[in-house]
Formats: sequence, C-alpha cells, structure tokens
Amino acid sequence: MKKIVYSVFTDKGGDIFSGYKSKFISSHLNKSVADRIAKINSGWVEEELELLHPDYIHSLERQDEIHLNTI
Repeated sequence: MKKIVYSVFTDKGGDIFSGYKSKFISSHLNKSVADRIAKINSGWVEEELELLHPDYIHSLERQDEIHLNTI
C-alpha cells in the first residue's frame, strides 16, 4: 500500500571538503509528530511516497499514537 512517510533527520556537521552528514532519527505517518520530533532534535522532515507493507504501516501508526500522547 502506498503511503506518505515523513522521515526526520538531524545535521551531524561536516564541511565543504569532507561533505555534510545527516543522521536519520525516525519515520512517521503523522506529519505533526514528525514536525515535533524534528523541532526537539533541531532537525528537518522529508516527505516521500513509499510502498509499505501493512504490518509496517500498523507499527508506524502505533508509534505515532504513542508519540502523540507523550510529546
């Protein structure tokens, strides 16, 4: 099933000679959860349409629900 996935990243530094590195933090189906986690980690959100397995979708939905109640 195709779903929009919001991935959160944060900057790990770098320079123009060695390149810039980013660190993957988490993936979410709920944009507001992704935005909050990005803000907490001084990061950013990237949006992508992905083909996901139904079990993974269910796992992300549960994770987002937990984050909504704790953040």
